[in-house]
Amino acid sequence: MSSGYILILLFCVLTMIGTAWISKKIHGSWFFPGAFFPLLWSLYISVSFLSAPEFRPQILGAIMIALFSIVVTVGANIISVTGVTTKERDPPKIKIDLIFYSGLILSFISTMGIGLVVSMGFSWYQLEQSLLNLYVLPNLFASERYNEVLAIPTYVKMVMFLTYPAALICGFVYPFLNGFKKWLSYVPILITIIYGTLFAVRSGILLSIILTFSGITCAKIYLRNDLKQWFQKVMTAGTASGLLLFSIYILLQWLRGGPEGYFIIDELIQGAKAGILGSFSAFTIWFSSYDFTHHYSMGINTFAAPMEILGLTERASGFYTEFIPIGPSVTNIYTAFRGIVTDFGIVGSFIFFGIFGLGSAIAFKSISNGNIFASVPLSIFYSFTLFSPLISIFTFNSIIIAFIMFFGVLLLSKTQSI
Repeated sequence: MSSGYILILLFCVLTMIGTAWISKKIHGSWFFPGAFFPLLWSLYISVSFLSAPEFRPQILGAIMIALFSIVVTVGANIISVTGVTTKERDPPKIKIDLIFYSGLILSFISTMGIGLVVSMGFSWYQLEQSLLNLYVLPNLFASERYNEVLAIPTYVKMVMFLTYPAALICGFVYPFLNGFKKWLSYVPILITIIYGTLFAVRSGILLSIILTFSGITCAKIYLRNDLKQWFQKVMTAGTASGLLLFSIYILLQWLRGGPEGYFIIDELIQGAKAGILGSFSAFTIWFSSYDFTHHYSMGINTFAAPMEILGLTERASGFYTEFIPIGPSVTNIYTAFRGIVTDFGIVGSFIFFGIFGLGSAIAFKSISNGNIFASVPLSIFYSFTLFSPLISIFTFNSIIIAFIMFFGVLLLSKTQSI
């Protein structure tokens, strides 16, 4: 690995960090969209390269990610910073209890789905109801999912997916609560961990954590809490959560193998590295052979869920169907950037990210000035950004429904207070 190669990657990372820092100094917070997006991607690229240098990302793709991040910052900094006060807000004129119990009720309903899934699994596979057979279910569910024959009843899916709006709502109400109620805000995450274990899937767990974080951060910006202290807590918790998620990934990958699978730690770790950290390299390798003359998909990949609802596309199971070699491993996770480039081309992608940064910054300023409904677009920004190392969040119908339900609860709580 040449020194020139490393220097270019280092330059890309330092450029993103510098861009984020300037935006933070102008707007006063790392949570400002123009600072948050490049900071997240500089951290992800750094951890990915330092932990898995054998994946060897391509330079051109790394440069494009750096440019996309800079464009987000440029778009976000178009807005004026005047008119935003940092004085802590008075208690809001909204029904906090209504928001809290809405999230709690959704969590309770989703909890009932755990029993439905277990009962369904025992019935489908004709298993005796025992704790030992619970260990078999993840492998059986995973096998059918890989073969694209897993057909979960719609009513079970609806109950399961309520964890996502519950996570967002409970996260948002968290800073308003005290005592034991605060801890109840984490119930949706626990529920998705159970679902993730039963189906041996990881994305749902990560999504619930991201939605909870997005809700909490939006509420803290609205209340004008100490964002510097919150950022320090996020960085500390983020490090611990990263190690925990890595361990959960390995555990769930092992559960997919079933009772006859061997716990070969080296293979499991390599698979976890490819699944969690390989998308950066995968995108750069894919982009190195990008066809600039291809026909644009105009949102079919980035907004796959609404496009499917409109009947414009059909989604395959998983992220992308084709796998790409990255060092000694393979992956089919290419980041959200692949879908955006495929949909809109290079120039269109720059326009997309510029508008994305501008809209997110407007939402940040709006919520800082007391518009609680701006929590919806701002939470979309945080969720999209944090999940972008994997794929666009708009590939999930359940996530779109979560934001709609979040808006509905905020509207109802505001209306009830008048």
